[in-house]
Amino acid sequence: MEHRIESSIDNFLATLSPFIELGNMGFGVILFIFGIFFILQSPSKRSVKLIGVFCSVAGAAAIVSGIFQI
Repeated sequence: MEHRIESSIDNFLATLSPFIELGNMGFGVILFIFGIFFILQSPSKRSVKLIGVFCSVAGAAAIVSGIFQI
């Protein structure tokens, strides 16, 4: 009984895995675009520019992570 439950959960997670990888890459692209937008939108405000840099780096990391997972 326990083995059957574990195998069904494993199969479900294995089926869900490609969607999570693509979602990770999609989220990374959106975050990267927002980061570039924040950097270019208000270059005079240092805090907004810093948030843009953080978003761009996090988005790039998510994209690279998604590529390596594929």
